[in-house]
Amino acid sequence: MLNQSLVHSTARWCGVTVSAALAHLGSAAGMQRWNLGLWNCREVEPGLFTGQSLFDGATGWVRVQTDTQRGVIDYLVGEDPRSLAPRIRASVIAGEILGYTGGSCVITLEAWRTAGMPGERWQRLMQTHETEVNLICAQLTARTTAPAAAGVPLSGRRCISSGSPWEELAGYSRAVVDGDWVFVSGTVGQDFATLTMPESAAAQTEQALDTIERALVQAGASLMDVVRVRVFVPAREDVAAVSGVIKQRLGPARPTNTTVCSPLAVDGAKVEVEVTARRVIHPSRSHHEPLPV
Repeated sequence: MLNQSLVHSTARWCGVTVSAALAHLGSAAGMQRWNLGLWNCREVEPGLFTGQSLFDGATGWVRVQTDTQRGVIDYLVGEDPRSLAPRIRASVIAGEILGYTGGSCVITLEAWRTAGMPGERWQRLMQTHETEVNLICAQLTARTTAPAAAGVPLSGRRCISSGSPWEELAGYSRAVVDGDWVFVSGTVGQDFATLTMPESAAAQTEQALDTIERALVQAGASLMDVVRVRVFVPAREDVAAVSGVIKQRLGPARPTNTTVCSPLAVDGAKVEVEVTARRVIHPSRSHHEPLPV
């Protein structure tokens, strides 16, 4: 059995064909909408792509090697196009092979940890892949329905869940997408997968914003689309630490901000963050390309 500290794998069922999934996973048109480490990427030569990381703005490179017969894509990644290493892999298996309906598939993303990769970056990579595979499936599924034209507000309403026990308890969604708007519920700094919470107010704020960012990405938005943030902090002495994290993560978007000192419903919670975002068309996006969903 592979050591789970050295490899991460995540998979989702998707109601599209293997060929459609492989095309989305291996093309610039697809990757520029789901690859968070190579956002708005472009193909500089056949199979070689470059783009910017949504996390730190750094330029990255990836060479895509697609084996359509096996349904496998190897991503050779790195900061220099002359020294790329195969650290990421996507595989797509026809749904009927696994007992699912015909015309569907299961998409898997795998990542391997390098010897010198810090634990914090590895954790971010794992969380990123969990978000990316959800984003891939959402985009592919949307293509099977009638997409909205660019510049036309998306109709309908869609709910997004983070798996929080509080959502189940109170019957609410982590986020609601309504047209171009994304409304994210008040979010505490708890890891909803492990139900653990960091000790400091600053670390809890980071965790809360990580959860919010994942919801925004699933909605086809990002932290840069946030227009309003509300912050609730029980202890006034924690306001400075919380505000420092808010500035670092949300400052580039310059949203409006209301910070309130008040008790919170979750034991041990030192902060709760709520945001509203408006999805916009990125200038580099084609006039004929629909907004991501």
